[in-house]
Amino acid sequence: MTVYDYVQLHLQLGSLVSESVPHAFDLRRGIPASLPHALNAVYIVESLGGRVAYVGSTRVTTAKRLRQHMRRWKRATRWVRVWVLPVAEHVPEHELRRAEGIVGRSLHPRDNRRLPAV
Repeated sequence: MTVYDYVQLHLQLGSLVSESVPHAFDLRRGIPASLPHALNAVYIVESLGGRVAYVGSTRVTTAKRLRQHMRRWKRATRWVRVWVLPVAEHVPEHELRRAEGIVGRSLHPRDNRRLPAV
């Protein structure tokens, strides 16, 4: 995942995205306090080497959702960076899930079992 990839995804999602945060946040020392506090977001997690491991969406803060994920040892030890696409708060849940599907199908994450329909 690169800044270019992030910008392309931001453009693809258009008006669903509320702001641009074109950099990754390091997860190796825990969940960063500097993560965007948007309640709706699509997040992209990378493993070592920069490979996209997981794409998800949340209607709680990204930090809260990542804490839930990190309870699993495999994720806590393999996930090293996260990118966040904050989604506007007025966006309904089905549109948020569709945005997750669009991002996931663009990036082919290794750890997702399935992605929402687009």
